[in-house]
Amino acid sequence: MACIDGAPVGFMGLMNNFVGGIFVSPEAQGKGVGQALIAYGLELKGGLNLDVYALNTRTCEFYKRLGFVETDRRSTDKEGLPFEEISMYLSN
Repeated sequence: MACIDGAPVGFMGLMNNFVGGIFVSPEAQGKGVGQALIAYGLELKGGLNLDVYALNTRTCEFYKRLGFVETDRRSTDKEGLPFEEISMYLSN
């Protein structure tokens, strides 16, 4: 969980080294909260994996700026629905 001035503003779902999601409150976005959460997860795990929808370009670009690299791309998501999904990896 990330806090600013003692108030929670975001959290990351981390299962082993898989990032299930990062959630940052709208008023805290653009202030380095997501980057700090990823940095902390990377410090804990040494490497992080995640999946992101290809159409979610803002999020894809965020992860690329942090150094994540694409490791796989599928035309469907895990439920078999027609949503292109990208797997990414980051190591320290």
